[in-house]
Amino acid sequence: MNGQIARCKGVNEGKELEYSIRKLMEYLPNVESVSVVPVGLSRYREGLYPLEPFNAQDAGEIIDLIEKYQKICMEKYGTHFIQASDEWYILAGREGPEEERYDGYLQLENGVGMIRLLLDEFHDGLKRRTAEKEAGKKPSWEGTREISLATGRLAFPYLKKMSEEMMSEYPGLQIHVYEVINEFFGELITVSGLLYQHLNISILWQKLIIKNVFDLCIIYGQYFISGSDLQFLRDASRLYCFYNMFFFLHSNSPNHLSPIHCTRNSLTCH
Repeated sequence: MNGQIARCKGVNEGKELEYSIRKLMEYLPNVESVSVVPVGLSRYREGLYPLEPFNAQDAGEIIDLIEKYQKICMEKYGTHFIQASDEWYILAGREGPEEERYDGYLQLENGVGMIRLLLDEFHDGLKRRTAEKEAGKKPSWEGTREISLATGRLAFPYLKKMSEEMMSEYPGLQIHVYEVINEFFGELITVSGLLYQHLNISILWQKLIIKNVFDLCIIYGQYFISGSDLQFLRDASRLYCFYNMFFFLHSNSPNHLSPIHCTRNSLTCH
């Protein structure tokens, strides 16, 4: 099994956190990995225990502690075992670990290594494209195209940078990247997977339709669609969800919506 520690500022820090890590290490190899993530603080906290958000210094301290125990676990058990979620590295302004440190991405669904995996797969594909171009192979796509990307605050700088790299490789490609602020759960909730569609996607979608800025719109994250929101999708020519999430595909028929199952390696329409 795999475990997770939700770190709360002023509650389970320092010695308390070290104690939790050491005790969980005793369950190796039955417990394969443990991730440490920052507790999510939504704007709905009336009457709850007062918790504060983490800052860059806090994030640096937790990374140092986790990397200390990763070395211990690697030497003793041959696995890194304890993992820091991507939020810590982003908040601290540090580059995330290399792929080997994630032990096969055992904690991917907990937001551990998602950025590393995304960057590595993107640059692998870009290198293949460069090699094909140098070998004189005709690209699978050429011409002009305008694409819009919508994502949460956490992933925004990475998708922005990747988009710039793509545009330099494909001169006819123009990519707009939109940072969506979480108006439902609050600005401290920055992951794409917790963007609530009614207050975020519908507003963004209307802006995109009014501007008419895209041929293809890619939503990075997981969104939950209710019947009242389908009218926004019917105005679009093509809408896809990207990277291991779910959304709906709108065909040319204004009354036809098909669910899409997306994985890292495939896009399947049902």
